[in-house]
Amino acid sequence: MCCRYTLMVGKMNENLERIVGLCSKIAGTTMSIILKNDGEIRPNDAAPALIKAEGRIRAVPMRWGFEQDNGRLLINARGESAAERVTFRGLIEKNRCALPAAGYYEWRDADHLKHLISPADAEGFYLAGLYRMDEAGRMRFVVLTRDAYGEHARIHARMPLVLVSGDQVRAWLSGSISLDALVALAPEGLSIHPLAPEQMSMDFGDQSEA
Repeated sequence: MCCRYTLMVGKMNENLERIVGLCSKIAGTTMSIILKNDGEIRPNDAAPALIKAEGRIRAVPMRWGFEQDNGRLLINARGESAAERVTFRGLIEKNRCALPAAGYYEWRDADHLKHLISPADAEGFYLAGLYRMDEAGRMRFVVLTRDAYGEHARIHARMPLVLVSGDQVRAWLSGSISLDALVALAPEGLSIHPLAPEQMSMDFGDQSEA
């Protein structure tokens, strides 16, 4: 389950800065909310996203999580079963997004130690997602997840669907790769870093995965 990710590891790279700048113009704000925790994105935060619209890939601001009647935020969608759920079915064809990131966080099941997962040889990657409009006309996204594999399974049973190249981002946003095919990919080159205990902030009470 992905419930936190970050736009910077040490500092924000130039590509992410450019995307944040484009989103800031659209939102009419500096989107400072995304920098409030050293770039850490939490559910219901504003974050930059990439979508394909009018034949072009565009950067737009969104908020993380679909609001539900019970007051909880739906933040993740299981890639293996999303197509079977009414909540996501129509979004898979028309409302795909990619979330730029420098890394994501996961808490180890055994002892809840926080870990950072980030590319070993690149400045960033993207998380695959789906989006929709809420009742107020704001764009909101969920992160797609899959069963963890390899060393990732030693940390947590689930992990986000990661897009590690521009070609994969374009294929996902254009619909030329299916969700099933994306779930079947097992990207390599992701480093896992345990973090200090004081960085273990946790608050998952109002979040869920479907």
